[in-house]
Amino acid sequence: MTIRKDNHIYTVSETEKLWVFKEECGALSVEYRIDKALCQTEAELRKYVESVM
Repeated sequence: MTIRKDNHIYTVSETEKLWVFKEECGALSVEYRIDKALCQTEAELRKYVESVM
């Protein structure tokens, strides 16, 4: 799954307890980990990213 916000494109993967989303900008890569207790569904994660990031 990907989430777009402004000029950023985040690639999202899911583990048992975490959402992991990654942004790549040239040679730099940033990875964020969000606990599923905070966002349990893809829709909640998308809403969280759009409001916070």
